[in-house]
Amino acid sequence: MLCFGDRKNAAQQRYLRGGLGVMISYFGFFFGSAGMAHRFHPQGWHLSLAALLPSLSIVGMFYITARYLREEKDEYQRDMVVRCLLWGIAAVMTVEMFTSFRRTFGWTGSLPPFTDWFVLCGSVLIAKFSYKFTNRIADDE
Repeated sequence: MLCFGDRKNAAQQRYLRGGLGVMISYFGFFFGSAGMAHRFHPQGWHLSLAALLPSLSIVGMFYITARYLREEKDEYQRDMVVRCLLWGIAAVMTVEMFTSFRRTFGWTGSLPPFTDWFVLCGSVLIAKFSYKFTNRIADDE
């Protein structure tokens, strides 16, 4: 995946700029929606709108990533991004299935909010650094 300090091609630069813009909008929508929900206690479609706004930024991030994968010419870079995302998705599915089985067997609790997001991001980062470490060439040392 994209690493800090590496020379970036045009597709990577657009990905980083777009990702930064989407994440800034995410935090703006999230804190705006949270403040509105805390202050006004919305119900019905107002509550749905408050939840939808930060979610749209996440959809935007999927779009930015898909655009990057389409524009990236380096097969190796594209392959690394896809592999890291697959590890992240696998980790989220494992957590979700584990939680679902616990509920099936009688557990009435729930996971903390945004657990899936943290599992996805953490797994992608672990995969990224794992691939970066294992795919080093002798001149890197």
